[in-house]
Amino acid sequence: MPGQRRSTLTAWEYLHADLQRGGGQQTREFVRDPEGNVGAFKEFGTNASRMADLVADKRVFGLSISTTYSPTYTTRFEQFFSGGAEFQLNGGSTSRTSFQGTLPEAWIDPNPATHAVDTDAARDGIPAANLGEKTAHELLGHVWAAEVAGLKPGTAEHKRATIQAENEVRRTDPTRGQKTRHHD
Repeated sequence: MPGQRRSTLTAWEYLHADLQRGGGQQTREFVRDPEGNVGAFKEFGTNASRMADLVADKRVFGLSISTTYSPTYTTRFEQFFSGGAEFQLNGGSTSRTSFQGTLPEAWIDPNPATHAVDTDAARDGIPAANLGEKTAHELLGHVWAAEVAGLKPGTAEHKRATIQAENEVRRTDPTRGQKTRHHD
């Protein structure tokens, strides 16, 4: 909802692999700090630092775990033509940013991705992204890169930041492999 702050604990629950790497229970307790202080969180790694950036920001960043998505457009023109249409994720994930005329949001399908959806994983011969990897890719990759780092979607730097976020989670389980680059 516009003007309301969303729960950061929910986002962390879905990034549990990164939490475990950063100390698990300590991290969860820190997120619940009644003062809202997230500065020390950054020492737990790149993804923790990016999450701290999003939490500390005054704007609202959406994260939905759902099989469908419907972007929230910021202009009446776009709102009119979109008609509130919903799109299927088919096991994948997606995100939109203010660069695309929408509120910054990420949608993650809780169902497993396939290589038909995760073409980067198929190309690299590694398993398709799981829930934590998809969440890191979209929220700590695309949304963070556009909204906090100011990297325009589609640029090499933006794509690199996105793959880096996903690979941070993949690194917690060596059997998951690493992605080499983002699709065009």
